Amino acid sequence: MTTTRTALFTLTATLVGALAAAAPAHADTGPYRVDLHVDKAYDSCFFDLHPELTEGQFQEFAAEGGQVVRFRQMSAATTLGKGNFDVSLNYAYFFLDDEKGAWNNTMSHPEADHYLGQELGFPQLSLRVGVADRVDVEAFGTVNFLSNYGFAGVASKIAILRQSPDMPVSLAVRPSVSGLMGPSEVQVVNLSTDIAVSRNVFRGLSPFAGVTGSMTAAIDSSDDTDVGNQAAARTVAFAGVEYRFGHLIAAAQAEISDLPALGLRLGGTF
Repeated sequence: MTTTRTALFTLTATLVGALAAAAPAHADTGPYRVDLHVDKAYDSCFFDLHPELTEGQFQEFAAEGGQVVRFRQMSAATTLGKGNFDVSLNYAYFFLDDEKGAWNNTMSHPEADHYLGQELGFPQLSLRVGVADRVDVEAFGTVNFLSNYGFAGVASKIAILRQSPDMPVSLAVRPSVSGLMGPSEVQVVNLSTDIAVSRNVFRGLSPFAGVTGSMTAAIDSSDDTDVGNQAAARTVAFAGVEYRFGHLIAAAQAEISDLPALGLRLGGTF
């Protein structure tokens, strides 16, 4: 038991260090595409609303930004069991169009060729705790130390069905709330509910799939814009696979929506 706890403590420390060291991958110095808003206040792209922003663009930003900050599941539809913990390093990867005003007019850049990037990635640290046999609570966070923002959120996974000789699958519902932290000119809050089904098919290998109902509010707090507060609702389909080997867990997830995304997770339980 002592050896196991020491190994898991080492894994947790490694994940925290990796999160602190990993900068979000969003710099694209490719060919000229659009005129960027240049501001050297930060060493990386940062949230900064501009007068060119329209209400339609801000609503589109609410829809897509909500999917960026959303606390995604990235696990099978099973719970940990009371008193158990899961510490994981997650990586979420998005495919967006940074030429759109929804993104170009809500951000500034340190250089004229320092694009946000059409593939955007963020490392995230998450913690899940089994508070009852059928109920887990979760929290996640990430910070871009080179910019003015981070994301944070909480969730609860509730097991509805459990796989057994008489039940072929597990089924869970998972409400969550998450948001954009840091910027003074814009706030984003996302409320989502995941419904997922999974099945352990072979020695810890569990494919899973589900659907997410997502609602996002984007709040304009800038003196430079007058686009009001905007809201958007989206439905996201997702599928993935989780693999458990002893106390170690690895998972991958793909999402289909107007902002496609991939997710990876590596962690441990104790």
